[in-house]
Amino acid sequence: MTAFNKLSHDQAERLALLLEEMGEAQQIIGKILRHGYDSTHPDGVLTNRDLLENELGDVDAAVQMLTRRGDLSSLNIKTSAFCKLQTVQRYLHHQSVARDAEDSIQQAAAINRAAAAAIDRDAVDAAREKLHAEDVVKARASGYAEGFEAAKLAAIALCEEQRTIFLSPEYATGQPLSSLQERFACSRCVEAIAALKPEPKP
Repeated sequence: MTAFNKLSHDQAERLALLLEEMGEAQQIIGKILRHGYDSTHPDGVLTNRDLLENELGDVDAAVQMLTRRGDLSSLNIKTSAFCKLQTVQRYLHHQSVARDAEDSIQQAAAINRAAAAAIDRDAVDAAREKLHAEDVVKARASGYAEGFEAAKLAAIALCEEQRTIFLSPEYATGQPLSSLQERFACSRCVEAIAALKPEPKP
């Protein structure tokens, strides 16, 4: 049974667990900022560093539950984390570059291999067939709203197709960093296109 938010009970429970674990990690971070990593509670033996490691482990476990049940994509999470590491330096004041170029390239190549293994080629081909030109023409002829949705589907299909091209061995092998970044951009384009709403007809 699903609620108004279309979440099943087990989905809601997994999100509640993630929220709880993230809150507990946040609480320990506050203690570290106030008292330091090596401080301990008067009645405890674990340092704040130990406690944060434990809580982040709990957060990781909650994330794994979400990805293993298909609520979230582990590949998308890893890709976002990688891109964050490449861009966050410009906004920080006290951090040195922790990764050299070779390490970044290896990280990108590993993510690309995982993405290539996850692609459902049959699904890609089926989507392309669904957007055959004749079907788009028929949808457009049936009305403004239907035509708008048909155009959205066609644009999304082009983005998805381009994303698979960026993952091809011909493109990705020699430039794994560019491959990952371009596919990340394609994903954001798909999200933006999918969120578009037709303007009211005059």
